[in-house]
Amino acid sequence: MGASRTLVAHCESLDDDLGILDISAGNEFNWSFRENLSGSTLYWCDMHNDHQYASFKVFWPESNHSWLRYRCNYKECFWIAKDDGIYLRVILESRDEFQLKWEPGW
Repeated sequence: MGASRTLVAHCESLDDDLGILDISAGNEFNWSFRENLSGSTLYWCDMHNDHQYASFKVFWPESNHSWLRYRCNYKECFWIAKDDGIYLRVILESRDEFQLKWEPGW
């Protein structure tokens, strides 16, 4: 994202609220967790900057397929905010895959 922009992120699950974070361009935040025994762990994030926002799941259960697990190399997911939207790093292919565009009106 542009150097003068700050991203405000709020990520959480049903059991864990990571709080509201201000992330300046070029910086990152991360966390680690273990999936619960029932395999129902779900995390989502709300993000905004300037006059646009995005709300999306960043980790979800996958019992019958491995769309997310493949992109995260079965261990680490990298979500990236860019000027045109949100991307997910496909680690094994060394590329960023567009996931959703910013919504107007924050």
